[in-house]
Amino acid sequence: MSTTSPGRGWAAWGLVGLFACAEGAGIDEGPLGAGGSGGDAAEPPAAEGCSATDPCKPGWACRNGACAKGCNSDSGCEATEYCALEAGQVCQPVESASCPEVACADTQACVNGMCGTQTGTPCGPNPFSDADGCPKSELCMAQVEVNGTMVEARQCYTFPPCGPDLICPVGTRGALCTAGIFSDKDAFCVPGMCLGVEHCPSGFACVYASLSDTGSCSDGAPGSLCATTADCSGSACVIETPGLLGVCQ
Repeated sequence: MSTTSPGRGWAAWGLVGLFACAEGAGIDEGPLGAGGSGGDAAEPPAAEGCSATDPCKPGWACRNGACAKGCNSDSGCEATEYCALEAGQVCQPVESASCPEVACADTQACVNGMCGTQTGTPCGPNPFSDADGCPKSELCMAQVEVNGTMVEARQCYTFPPCGPDLICPVGTRGALCTAGIFSDKDAFCVPGMCLGVEHCPSGFACVYASLSDTGSCSDGAPGSLCATTADCSGSACVIETPGLLGVCQ
């Protein structure tokens, strides 16, 4: 994967081990229609889930495990949406909601506080390789929280597109738009990634591994990513692989 700056490879971004990866089989995915719980009138309705075996109705497309209405311009979408032309002319939320506060579609998972799809496809030979063989619309992630459980193995995930101004909502875990950072990837939001504290929730730090051009949002609590013990609150930073981020323990 190439970045717009030389030197440290972004794929070494902490123990989350993010780097781009392969698309889910047969699904034209990328951006997401964010889900809602549907049970509370104050919340948006749940997104309709979709998959390779459960396609959307005519006029709608499957994006990131959720059906998205086709459009030609913003006027064809809801007031809280915009027409994502580069994502295949589909309506997408201007600001994607954080999960689990707002539920994802039943075909999605809550990945680091953002609705995405967990393809289960293994990915990437190692965090330092540019030859990951992955399409532009997906990301390879390791050691990330999926529906409240830590998933250690690297596999492919999809995420929602960046907003119309190429900005991602900070949400509960932070997020960064890939536009202008990864020249070989589509513009989508990466949960937990940062260049500075402006991409993280209040009280979080943006910690960098020595081999990475991007940082990781961390609140210093046990289980959080860290570069030194100073990044942890009352615990030590345990780094298993030199050059990568460790974990507060």
